[in-house]
Amino acid sequence: MYGRSREPPLPMEGIPHGGLLPIHEPPLGRGLGPMPHPALLEEMRESQFGMSPRHLPPHPAIIEEQLAAQLQNIHMLLVDNQRLAATHVALKQELEAAQHELQQTGRFASSLRQTRMRSLLKWKWILVGQRLGAIEYEKKRYSETYEHGQVMEKQLISMARELEKLRAEMANAEKRV
Repeated sequence: MYGRSREPPLPMEGIPHGGLLPIHEPPLGRGLGPMPHPALLEEMRESQFGMSPRHLPPHPAIIEEQLAAQLQNIHMLLVDNQRLAATHVALKQELEAAQHELQQTGRFASSLRQTRMRSLLKWKWILVGQRLGAIEYEKKRYSETYEHGQVMEKQLISMARELEKLRAEMANAEKRV
């Protein structure tokens, strides 16, 4: 606020300000250089208000057309802005839904992987049990076969002795005959 009177403050001498340049005050301050040409001073004063003797203000109809075009452009920009805002909201919701779905898919994949690993471990232990059973069976069969072989070997040795005795008796019997 400028003060109670709501008027802009008065400019200080020698300091540039936004208002009209007073005729008695040089435009660049005292002692700051040569004075510009009076025609240039007049042009500077007129350009501050956007008027110059060479440029007349446009016709009100042209100004109205320009304002109407700007207003239409503003409305188009508002519509585009609303459309973009709606698209932004929709894309944000779609992104959140996709992230949620991705999280669910990740949890499902993890759960599926764990279930599959449990199943594989279960089958692994079943196969290990079967292999251990087969090994135990083979050990038992080998042991039984080994024992049977030992018995047969003893019987074979016994039969060989028996055969030797019989041959010896036959040889003795032949000698007697």
